[in-house]
Amino acid sequence: MSSATPTYPQPAGLPAWLGPLHQRTCALVDRLPVAPPSFVLAQVLDRVLLPRLPADARRALEAHCVELRVSDFALRVRLQIGPRGFVPAPPAAGHSSIGAAGSLTAISRRGVGCA
Repeated sequence: MSSATPTYPQPAGLPAWLGPLHQRTCALVDRLPVAPPSFVLAQVLDRVLLPRLPADARRALEAHCVELRVSDFALRVRLQIGPRGFVPAPPAAGHSSIGAAGSLTAISRRGVGCA
């Protein structure tokens, strides 16, 4: 029984000759733990988003695990918001109740849509 190797969408503007390197890099990133990039994004969101986040939106997010996937870089982050701000979601948080996915180009152009 063989398992298919996943393919990752190539970022817009990436030269074709870098495609194989991009695929190998994404395969590596896809196997890495979620906590380090989640921690970095939590720190950024604490400084950029949290000061402008309305209190009702913060309360609405408190009971949820939010997962964001950037498909063309095989990057995945899982976050929760707590009393002191954003934190990486613990493994015990289970499945995300709010999720979004897309390429970096799509996310930066139109924002993130929730699934």
